[in-house]
Amino acid sequence: MRLVQECEADFARMMAKEPHGFRSPVILAASMDLAVVYLKNYALDKADALYTHMEPFCLSRGLPWDVKWFQDCATLRCKQNRQAEAAPLLEEVAKRTPPHEATLRNLGTVYNQLRQFDKAKVYFEAAAELLGRTDKEDLWNIGLVHKNKKEYDKAAPMLEQALAQWIEDDPGDDVTLAKLYDS
Repeated sequence: MRLVQECEADFARMMAKEPHGFRSPVILAASMDLAVVYLKNYALDKADALYTHMEPFCLSRGLPWDVKWFQDCATLRCKQNRQAEAAPLLEEVAKRTPPHEATLRNLGTVYNQLRQFDKAKVYFEAAAELLGRTDKEDLWNIGLVHKNKKEYDKAAPMLEQALAQWIEDDPGDDVTLAKLYDS
């Protein structure tokens, strides 16, 4: 928590010196950085308050400010277990940026959590198509969709293949391997 307090103090000093407040790009960037500090330290109420205050300033500036705000707020909503609110934020990211596998996977993950499995699968498959291959992460994600739909005959081989690829590529990733074994 000491790091968070130091970041807050630095931000307060910056704000005291800047007469334009959040209209200043330096302050806006610093506020986005502070909000991420809050996110990473699970100070979610503080992050929420800061994102709420930043919203009009980020959205009025356009790219890249708006996209960063939408993405970070979607992350916040997921950490708050408010996936239904995260989905439209991620949809905005997808509308405002060129297709990117991370955005597509994030959308798939949110819709999977919302039990909208067919929609999730569309996004996971779009991520794989964008990459031109189905990698271990895509196998895992699509396999989870099938598992959640109780299509175990489709899920099992995909999850087994994802696990085998993860063991081969990154055998030291104990957290991911544990999640795959659990799947």
